[in-house]
Amino acid sequence: MRSTLKSRELITTYLEDDAVHLGSFAARLFTSLPKYTQHLLVLLFGTFRVIASNAAHAGTGMTSEALGVSVAPSFFQSCVSDGKTARMEDVLKFKVATKIMKHIIDKFATHDLFGRDNYEYYARVTGRILKVQDEWICSFQYPPPPRVQHSLEAEKTWLQCQCERWGLLFYDLKSNLRLLKESKD
Repeated sequence: MRSTLKSRELITTYLEDDAVHLGSFAARLFTSLPKYTQHLLVLLFGTFRVIASNAAHAGTGMTSEALGVSVAPSFFQSCVSDGKTARMEDVLKFKVATKIMKHIIDKFATHDLFGRDNYEYYARVTGRILKVQDEWICSFQYPPPPRVQHSLEAEKTWLQCQCERWGLLFYDLKSNLRLLKESKD
C-alpha cells in the first residue's frame, strides 16, 4: 500500500511537469528505502543506463524509452488495474510511468538521484567510473596484484595504455630526445 501511494505521488509530480521537483522527490524516495533496496535500484538503473547509452552503437533498439516501457509496470504497480481489461486511465498511467522511468534512466549520473554512497556502491560492484553532476567522481579499482619486476618496455606500454584510458597525453622523453638528436644530424 505504501509503495502504491509513493508511486501515485511520483506520477502526480510528473504530471505537474516539474522536472526539478521530480528529481528531488525521486532522490528522497530512493534514499528512504532500506539500504539493500537502494543498492538493488542503483545497480538496476545503472545497468539500464549502460544498455540505453549503447543502444545505438550496438543496434539493439533498447533506448531509455524502450526500457521504460519494458520495466514500468514492474516498478509502478498502480498502473495495472485489478481487472484483466485495461481502462483508458490505466493506459495514461502507464505512459506517465514509462516517461518517469525514461527520465530516471537518462538522468542516472547527471543528477544526484541515488546519493553518493549508492553511486560509490555501484562503482565498486561494477568497476565502472561515474561522474555525477560534474562534481564528484566515483571509481573503484581492485588493489593491484603483487608487484612483479617488469621490463622498462612493459612499464612504458602499461603507462601508455593508462594515459589512453584516462585521455591523457603520453610524453616519452627518451624517444623525443633521440628523434631530436637524429634530426640535428
